Amino acid sequence: MRLQKNINNFHNSFNLLISLLALTSGNLIYAHSPWISTPNEFNTTVSYTFESFSNFWRGNKKATLANRIEQETVSLDLDYAFTPEFSLDLRLGYAKSDANGTGSDGLIDTHVGLKWLLLNEFTQRNKFLPTLTFRSAIIIEGTYDVGVVSAIGDGASGINNSILIGKSLTENFGLFSSINYKIFNHKVPNQISISAGLYQNIIDKLSVNLVYSFNKASSGISIDDPLFNPSRFPELNEISHNAEASLSYIFSKNKIISFLVARTLDGENTGQKTIFSFSFSNVF
Repeated sequence: MRLQKNINNFHNSFNLLISLLALTSGNLIYAHSPWISTPNEFNTTVSYTFESFSNFWRGNKKATLANRIEQETVSLDLDYAFTPEFSLDLRLGYAKSDANGTGSDGLIDTHVGLKWLLLNEFTQRNKFLPTLTFRSAIIIEGTYDVGVVSAIGDGASGINNSILIGKSLTENFGLFSSINYKIFNHKVPNQISISAGLYQNIIDKLSVNLVYSFNKASSGISIDDPLFNPSRFPELNEISHNAEASLSYIFSKNKIISFLVARTLDGENTGQKTIFSFSFSNVF
């Protein structure tokens, strides 16, 4: 009984920390956590993200734009677990991009997801078993313009199915990973994404997250293809390798702030982005 109580207490505080795992542009805060939030608690996160790039890959060759592209995004993430095994998450927001005075703005793609906890490491007799969660989400295209280099997104709706895995190795250190497959409409190529990372509690209430992610379109056209034109930006065969690092700090019982830095390391038909993000999370 005492052991189970300690596990439950650790599980509750752990969910607070893990809810602020690092995100790249387009990734979701709660969506990439395999751990389900505490039932009947409402998690909210407000984020501001700034990203920019001037270098990009034309096919697999490096090139430089005449004008630097910058984008600002303000987003709201909501998460509610209605049982110990099931939770709903929602992301919505607004973004504005700029490229030397020209750009785009509008609502970002909205994501509505349902997570199902298949295996809970904290309730298993076998201490080597991980946490395993399945998530399925609907993607609703935003209101921004497409077909321009500064477009906020691809302007497509779809479905994102994910397998999320995590393992707490100690009370202060753990690993997590995800496999996502997105299916889009409007001739936008489907996409597979794989990520892996670790978290470490540095001191009391302060944790660091390190993440590597790989994204690849299932098909599409290359920028260096003679048939390419700006209207076909959503159809690009994009590949990207990304690295992320974030710090999260619990400054009161139910409030967390997080700061993230991310960078595109390599890719094809994509920009070499640098991303900064600041988030504030509260639990009700």
